[in-house]
Amino acid sequence: MVTLFRPDRPDVGFMEWYLERKQRCIEQIWNVACDLIDTGTSVVLELGLIQRQNRDDFYARVDAAGHDLRVYVLETPEALRRQRVAQRNAERGRTFQMEVSEEVFTLANRMWQPPDEAEIAGRAIEFVASKAGG
Repeated sequence: MVTLFRPDRPDVGFMEWYLERKQRCIEQIWNVACDLIDTGTSVVLELGLIQRQNRDDFYARVDAAGHDLRVYVLETPEALRRQRVAQRNAERGRTFQMEVSEEVFTLANRMWQPPDEAEIAGRAIEFVASKAGG
């Protein structure tokens, strides 16, 4: 997202702008993933589907295509996530792309809807505990 769209990011109306581009990226990722699956290659996707409706839409797409799906949910306490983001912002290491402000962190954190019992019952969902040092 940063490489493709950062230069065009508006100062206002960021969320609407972002969501449209995110959807375009998901469409392209989906097309490439299907092409790979058709060759017998397994794929791992990290799409940031933090809200239930987005995941349900993706599940329907996977089901319609007849693909198998396993979902991994990384469980990391908010304080540790916040610490990691602050550390990345400060270190600006080799993979650093953009600073995540406190405002953006808080917004994304509030938007997260963890899988509920109904979602878990209908899917192969595995919760993975994050390691404090990793």
